[in-house]
Amino acid sequence: WLFWIHNMAQLINSADVFIEWDQEVEDLKSNNLGQLPTLYNSDGKFVSVVNSWFFDLVTIEKLKDLSSYSRALLLYWSFLEDNSLHWDQFPPLKRLKPTYLFKHFLLNKVDKGLLSYSTANHYLKHVIQFYIWAIEELVIDIPDEKTAPFVIEFVSVIRTDKLAYLRPKFIV
Repeated sequence: WLFWIHNMAQLINSADVFIEWDQEVEDLKSNNLGQLPTLYNSDGKFVSVVNSWFFDLVTIEKLKDLSSYSRALLLYWSFLEDNSLHWDQFPPLKRLKPTYLFKHFLLNKVDKGLLSYSTANHYLKHVIQFYIWAIEELVIDIPDEKTAPFVIEFVSVIRTDKLAYLRPKFIV
């Protein structure tokens, strides 16, 4: 049984998740993915889009540890719910998009010493990866650049270290 004491999203590790199950197959171990993080919203409902991504990370990308991914998406989903935002709605202004608001939320936690910069960076990276997956899998439709969850920018960085002569600048 699952009980929601707090009005927030919850992450549960589901055990014995199978790729597909056939009663005639004797060796179920080969189809068993083991534990898989499972996200439920504040109402206790299965968040299928996030859980599908977790499933793909294990089955397609062959990732063994989703702990950072699951913590990132749990924090993101809780942030969305706390601010009455929708994961798939993006106003044309950057500053109003849930992804940019989440970035500022993370930076605020870093400034207060509640989160390390590297953790915040990983969480934001995982949220971006989630959206890239959702777009590639046609889970969400992005009709134009203004309604995209974020803008990918390329920045040229000039090196000043001892090996800068090998590659004086690189693109991030």
